[in-house]
Amino acid sequence: MKKLIYLLVMVAALCLPGFAQAPIDDSPEALQRYVPLLPSVKAQMWKIDPRLGYAVHEVGGGVYVISDNGWQSAFLVTSDGVIVFDAPASFGKSIPPAIAKVTNQPIKMLIYSHAHKDHIGGSAAFKSIPGLQIVALETVAEFLKGKTIPTGWCPP
Repeated sequence: MKKLIYLLVMVAALCLPGFAQAPIDDSPEALQRYVPLLPSVKAQMWKIDPRLGYAVHEVGGGVYVISDNGWQSAFLVTSDGVIVFDAPASFGKSIPPAIAKVTNQPIKMLIYSHAHKDHIGGSAAFKSIPGLQIVALETVAEFLKGKTIPTGWCPP
């Protein structure tokens, strides 16, 4: 029951869409101009391994958060396999190897919260995972089929 609650909380947190409708330059340089980091915030940021470009933190109940201090993803380790929430463009390719460092359970499911590159841009790293189930809203499926273009962006 706890894992189901964690799963629902993670899906809810990752599914909150951004409200701004204008495209934004999300490069690290642009983000520094857009959102200056206060020293108190910077002191609490995760220590990112510069060789890896990300950090993984266990938050309990089999839930792990992976972040590059700009974008984040999460995964849930269950006895049946791993459920991944979103695959940001910035470090999506690193998610499967990061999971392999935590568990030997196979990745079974990839959940897309919505169709923005900071949520699905790194999903190519999952294309060779056998039997992967992808869960997405119809709007995400239409975007992935090339039928729609996302109109907004997600703030960091």
